[in-house]
Amino acid sequence: MRLRIAMSMGIVTTLLVIAAGFAFRAYVGTATKATLERTLHSRMQRLQAALRQGLVPLAPPSAPARPALDQSIIQVISRSGQLLYTTGTAGTSPLLSTQYLAKVESAGYRQIQAGHARNPILLLAEPSSSKTGEIVVVGASTDQIHDSLAFVDQLLWGGGLLAILLATLGAGLAAGVVLRPVERMRRQAAMLSLGDSRAQLADPGTGDELAKLAATLNDFLARLHETTGRQRRFISAASHELRTPLAGMRAELETRSPAASDKDEALLQRLDRRVAHLVSLAEGLLRIAEGQGDELALDISPTDLEAVISAALVALTPLAGAKEVALVLDATILPTLWLDRVRITEVVENLVVNAIRHAPVASTVEVGLRAERETAVISVRDHGQGVPESMLPRIFEPFARGPQEHGRGPRGSGLGLSLVQLLVLAHRGSVSLVNHPEGGALAEVRLPLAEGPQEGGRTDDRHDDPTGGKPGAGAPRGNQSGGTGAHSLPAGRAHSDGPRNPGDLITQTQE
Repeated sequence: MRLRIAMSMGIVTTLLVIAAGFAFRAYVGTATKATLERTLHSRMQRLQAALRQGLVPLAPPSAPARPALDQSIIQVISRSGQLLYTTGTAGTSPLLSTQYLAKVESAGYRQIQAGHARNPILLLAEPSSSKTGEIVVVGASTDQIHDSLAFVDQLLWGGGLLAILLATLGAGLAAGVVLRPVERMRRQAAMLSLGDSRAQLADPGTGDELAKLAATLNDFLARLHETTGRQRRFISAASHELRTPLAGMRAELETRSPAASDKDEALLQRLDRRVAHLVSLAEGLLRIAEGQGDELALDISPTDLEAVISAALVALTPLAGAKEVALVLDATILPTLWLDRVRITEVVENLVVNAIRHAPVASTVEVGLRAERETAVISVRDHGQGVPESMLPRIFEPFARGPQEHGRGPRGSGLGLSLVQLLVLAHRGSVSLVNHPEGGALAEVRLPLAEGPQEGGRTDDRHDDPTGGKPGAGAPRGNQSGGTGAHSLPAGRAHSDGPRNPGDLITQTQE
């Protein structure tokens, strides 16, 4: 907008300068000509007085006039057209023809533009007040008019361009000052979209339409926060209400009689899976409600991200082995990050579980860790069908699901990626999911490589040791194993020379 205002002001100033320039040029030309005419009238009066007093030597009718040594343009011409007096500047030929002399004699006096392009002159002719009635002619060069107009042209070109430039720059600066509160409100609105929804736009203090706009937007944000708060409270209450009876049902299923028939056992197993799915769904809804509200607190501490990822993959190795999927970790050694170890573990587990569900049988899920500029990048890729293009824009919405998972296993609740997004944003990071050019889906999490706790995050201010006392958190780098036939590899190797078993965790650490 600032650029448009500056350009508009530049165009308007250009038009004004052109119009004012034409008007000023016309005024200067008219004023200069009027001054020259007054000079000629004054000179004519003095010459008429000199003729009446006989101070002007007129040539006799039979002899030609000799030019007088005078820089003025003066001639005295008889009615018949004979030159009676002339100056050296006026020349030896009459400046007026016999036709003009007759017009001057009948009209009393006349101003005449005469001469040629190289030496234009302005003439004033009047009948003499003497008895003989000669025609007196005085003149002046119009160079003064042309010089004045040339000076005006230079002034308009230089001053006009400078005025246009200053007006454009001034308009840009003024627009910047005027739009500064708008830009401040825009930045605040952008921060609100990533931060606490209860925050409001600051009053610009201008007392004008911007202040009214800020008040209107704050009212809208307050109503929006109230609505989302009611939704979160409803989801949280519903989740709590569902968890209690579902937990009781699951406990009863787990304590079923061992003497049940095979038919009853199959029915109970199906019921157990469905109850487990409902429990997972209720817990997921509760976690999302906490993440969207203010209850999500981060326990930030120095964290070895590679160890966290390795531990999560070890825990998921049995799940991958049940589907004959191998987990491959390619990690670059990074400095210690300030993260919530438990929350980041949930992020990695949700992404890897999602990849295992969509991976074909006997395929691999590739997990990577690398540094890009000021961020640590966690990547998870499967070799499945990928995500339909129409679903990519809403893949992180609750209950958004991709295509049907390959092979066996329960279908996901559709809340895992939503929870991943909430946890990553709480760490001031970002998450994305795209289709890989060679097939499958690729999810990437970017976390800041900060040297201390992130400002603005909700933390508990509890900083424990890097392992945090969490099971598996302190697993050795590049040497994780578990599940069926899991084995470790020396750093720098992506796989072993022997055959790979389903569910193996393969690690590669790069210095």
